[in-house]
Amino acid sequence: MEDPKMGPGALRDKLKKKYSVDVPYDRVARGKLRALDMIYGKWDESYELLSTYQAELLRLVPGSVVELETEEHNGDVCFLRFFVALKPCIDGFLKGCRPYIAMDATHLTGRSRSQLTCSELG
Repeated sequence: MEDPKMGPGALRDKLKKKYSVDVPYDRVARGKLRALDMIYGKWDESYELLSTYQAELLRLVPGSVVELETEEHNGDVCFLRFFVALKPCIDGFLKGCRPYIAMDATHLTGRSRSQLTCSELG
């Protein structure tokens, strides 16, 4: 909990120093993943909440465009993409505050190795 970004190697060294126990690297890595699941919840469960998040956005900001795209793999429903365009942003774009669209992306690390793309309508 003190440092969730601490890697398994550093965590292993800390365990050895504090408790004088030599724990195998793979066991430390698995233990860290289990601990993070206990602290923050499981990743799979957070994806299941996206449909609820979509419904809440549409309820709170009517006229917005919120699309959740999934696909089926071997009987399991898998997350593919989530798009959000809030109504005030759409209105601002249509009124033409400034005539440009900026696109940017960042690489995601960790379990979801992909890209997060965002656009700025100005």
